[in-house]
Amino acid sequence: MKSYLISACFLLTIFSSCASKPRVMISKNFKTNRAKIAILPFTTNIQKEINYSESDKFTGYCMEMGFTVVERKKIQTILNELELELNGIIKSTDINKIGKILDIDMIIFGHILYGKSNSVTQTIRFVDVQTGEVLISASYETDKQTNKITKKMGKAVYDRIKLFFELKRTS
Repeated sequence: MKSYLISACFLLTIFSSCASKPRVMISKNFKTNRAKIAILPFTTNIQKEINYSESDKFTGYCMEMGFTVVERKKIQTILNELELELNGIIKSTDINKIGKILDIDMIIFGHILYGKSNSVTQTIRFVDVQTGEVLISASYETDKQTNKITKKMGKAVYDRIKLFFELKRTS
């Protein structure tokens, strides 16, 4: 019985430590962090709520990474002109139109999923406006509702992009 309890505690520790780190994947087609980007307000699963504060925080992290970020009001004006809603569902043809009008390279989509038992999952995708390809995908799940989730995501994306370019230079 004691060995089962130790095994269960060991597995729980492994799985909880895996869930506590942001996961960041970068496409081999990602070229530069000197790109011009538009960050859409993050959507949530709470009755079409838009989370401006988290997307605003992520804007700062993107600027630290070297990206040029388009002002949110300008993005909203274009979305209104194209009669698009911030519901997380934008067609690839619309992404291309937004990219041309704003003269940007990528659009950043973010979503925050509030689960049962105070779990929170945040996902962020950097999408190429020309091809529609997801160039960077990041996700982070935690068992606590925390205001530090975007900070951890921003740091994880920053660290992963830095490593990506260091590995490219050495290869």
